[in-house]
Amino acid sequence: MKYEINRPLAIYQLGKRENQEDSLYPTFDKATSDDRLFILCDGMGGHEKGEVASQTVCQEISEFVRSGADRSVPFTDSMLDDAMQSMYQVLNEKSRTVGDQKMGTTMVFLYFHAGGVMAAHIGDSRCYHIRPKTRSIVYRSKDHSLVNQLLEVGQITHEEASTMKGKNVILRAIMPNQETPAQSDIIHIKDVCPGDWFYMCSDGMLEKMNDDELLNIICNDEMTDDQKCNCLLAATDENKDNHSAYLIHVSGVMHEIIDEDQPDDEAQMAIPVIKEDGEDQKCVASVVESEPEVVVEPKYVDASPQSAPMDYHSPKSGNKSLWITMAVAALFLAIGAGTYSVLRSPDKEKESEPVQPSVVVPRTKENNDESTISNDANRQEEHHHSAPSRTKPTTVAPKLKNIKPVVTKRKNSATSTDDNNKITEEIKKAISTQESQNQKGKSTIDKLKSGKTSKDPENSQNKTKKNKGGKKGNTQDDGVYQSF
Repeated sequence: MKYEINRPLAIYQLGKRENQEDSLYPTFDKATSDDRLFILCDGMGGHEKGEVASQTVCQEISEFVRSGADRSVPFTDSMLDDAMQSMYQVLNEKSRTVGDQKMGTTMVFLYFHAGGVMAAHIGDSRCYHIRPKTRSIVYRSKDHSLVNQLLEVGQITHEEASTMKGKNVILRAIMPNQETPAQSDIIHIKDVCPGDWFYMCSDGMLEKMNDDELLNIICNDEMTDDQKCNCLLAATDENKDNHSAYLIHVSGVMHEIIDEDQPDDEAQMAIPVIKEDGEDQKCVASVVESEPEVVVEPKYVDASPQSAPMDYHSPKSGNKSLWITMAVAALFLAIGAGTYSVLRSPDKEKESEPVQPSVVVPRTKENNDESTISNDANRQEEHHHSAPSRTKPTTVAPKLKNIKPVVTKRKNSATSTDDNNKITEEIKKAISTQESQNQKGKSTIDKLKSGKTSKDPENSQNKTKKNKGGKKGNTQDDGVYQSF
């Protein structure tokens, strides 16, 4: 990818400070249309020698990139990491030389290379990608600051952020002798169109300016590039802090085959346009006294890019989450179906089992305690207990030798009509025989009551034994069939 850019325009103002701690590469008023590398650093005013840190970062990174960079080859993340590592080594040495190990700075890095545009930043200095054709901010870097973190979680509003006393606290900065050196957030941009603008600035440029006001200036087609720069100068003339910026106007873009293999982070990001709607939410930072920046020591803050909450979300992540949700739902449905089939299988086995016919068997002494006594036998026993004589013999129905055990089947068993009729006839015969035997027993009892029974001692003794046996239960020779 090849670019044509107009002459970059720089802003480099002292503000109300006595010392300028911001640094630029290329240095102020030295940039040309052939430059493709731009670096801006804001030395931290809360630390001595902030200008040493900002100058060291601009000088070392620019020299490393220019010495080893080939414009015909895409610039990669590992190349920037090597440049950062080399810079940290020099910064550590300078900190021992000047005797101040707490000096620090922010950084914004912008490089136009063969594979696209790489933007990286540390701290609260910003990088904007602005498209006047759509009057939109295509990309804006996320501040590594306490105020921005509170805004992200919704604890403060934009109005409160502009007047907050702790707005000078940043959570990530380049400092020497760190246990874990701060790493930059990197973005790769391929969607660059003729007419686009890249705007790099320190936080001092934003004291009295919000994103809407910035868009009004950059997207004004009636102004030239120099007029836009002068307008920004006029809008920040009364700012208290040091403020610096670079305005880079892209006039032409030529894509190459190599561009297809390069990453495009910006195309995968949902870029919000930050607007403060309503007059009550306009930036009122002019009423707040500017304070020196304070950095939170990295040992208390995880400075890795993965740990910081992100402002932007890839639109592909929504589709991925949807597919994951659908897969989980399908898994739960499969598990539920399998569990239901397992629970239903015992019922199906019971339904498939053949119906076993119930058999009525004669009562014997062995199964006397387990079987159920028939209604007729119960009535007969109650009648015996109600008799006044203790020597009353128990009348037991004789065995029905010619009657076979009756087999009955459930309603749902498949039997023919003729078989049912035969079974019914046998049941009737058994009942009539039982009733006749019961009638004979009753007549015998009546004779005993009337005194016409035999006085033979042997008969009397036998009857007494039978009577005693009747009280204890049936003998082995006696049998009683269950009534139907």
